[in-house]
Amino acid sequence: MTLPDLCIRRPVLATVMSILIVILGIAGLTRMPVRELPDTTTAQVTVSVGYTGAGPGVVDSELATVIEGAISTVAGIDRISTESELGGLRTVITFRQGRDVDQAASDVRAAVQAVTADLPEEADEPQVEKNDSQGDPII
Repeated sequence: MTLPDLCIRRPVLATVMSILIVILGIAGLTRMPVRELPDTTTAQVTVSVGYTGAGPGVVDSELATVIEGAISTVAGIDRISTESELGGLRTVITFRQGRDVDQAASDVRAAVQAVTADLPEEADEPQVEKNDSQGDPII
């Protein structure tokens, strides 16, 4: 006896089986976790230094090399990218997965403070900011 024969002879059994399948489907659907954005925390810290009137070449040679040299001593760095432009630079430091962004910003701030005396007098005070991806609103 096949399933279609059984369902034709016993329609109540076929109805009960269909209702059970629907109930199991709804129960499974309501308990299934949905994660649109995975929980990842990437620690990023930005160092900005203004140098009014200086071209990108001067900024690169006098500021970027000093700042990058100091930052490279910090532990747990994944990537460093620097943009030297007219009048200043912006360095973004990305740390390895799981690094605490507050501790990373503190380490970078200490490393930059150690080389502030090596920067030109005309350069502004370096600004260290943490980029917390959990604090940004997402639409």
